[in-house]
Amino acid sequence: MSMAPGEHHSSIQTRPSLLNRLKTGNDTESWQEFYRVYGKLVRDFAIQAGLTDTEADEVVQETAIGIARHLPEYRYDPKVCRFKTWLLNLTSWRIKDQLKKRQRAAGPTGETTPAQSRSPRLRPTILHARRPSTA
Repeated sequence: MSMAPGEHHSSIQTRPSLLNRLKTGNDTESWQEFYRVYGKLVRDFAIQAGLTDTEADEVVQETAIGIARHLPEYRYDPKVCRFKTWLLNLTSWRIKDQLKKRQRAAGPTGETTPAQSRSPRLRPTILHARRPSTA
């Protein structure tokens, strides 16, 4: 039996032990596990938003950097905010950054390549979340 699109992503169970290991610092094995568990979710979300493969890969990288920066302040409480929701909020901001970068690269004429002309389809509820400070 095959899985419906997105079914795998909804079945990802957040493991507080992994989040706690990531908070402690430079644990390479835990970051590899993070990429195995969440990398495809982030990448697929970026592709669905209309990014190219290269842009989506950059979103995965930038999202992981954002997670590393902000995870120490993050308090895992699924009743308040699921980790996946927080992760996809960070991802949506990185997607918007990529779309701005694409627009700047298109220049004043606004010409785009065929891959760039795909329209972004971000979830409105995620777009309106507040971006964490970068201090």
